[in-house]
Amino acid sequence: MKRQLISLTVMAALLFTMALPLYAEDEFDATVHRISDRIGKRPMRIPFLGAILFFTPARSGHLRLATFEDVQGRLTLAELESSIGGVLSAEWHPFVKVDSRRDHESTLIYARTNGSSMRLMVINAESNEVTVVQMDVPKKLQGSWLDDTKDRVHKNRHGENTDGDGSGA
Repeated sequence: MKRQLISLTVMAALLFTMALPLYAEDEFDATVHRISDRIGKRPMRIPFLGAILFFTPARSGHLRLATFEDVQGRLTLAELESSIGGVLSAEWHPFVKVDSRRDHESTLIYARTNGSSMRLMVINAESNEVTVVQMDVPKKLQGSWLDDTKDRVHKNRHGENTDGDGSGA
């Protein structure tokens, strides 16, 4: 009887340990949950988002999106950072931090490697909307993004238009 009880206890502990990752909240969900708690709203549902993303030509291998609308007040950069503090693992590194008082917008971008791609977590808060995006950027796109950025920096330094509207200003 005692042996069966020990065996049953060990078996239950093993099953619990194996099932734990299935119920563990991932970093995207945890980030969305924290922001939801902070602003007191749930993200809106976007019907057929998966189907829409499947048919886009430059689709990412991984893309998740959560949008909160009708948010009362703007979240500052400090408030965004404190809202998600401790949620992202040490693999994530701050990539971009912007707090524009003029435009009433705060943006945090974290990055980490994910195999041969780079995974980004983008958190953007505007005056009445917060958006969280997690996506993979394949290695082949990383180079073109960097080249495009270098080109824009060069044009900005020389007073050329980078808006694509042909105005030159």
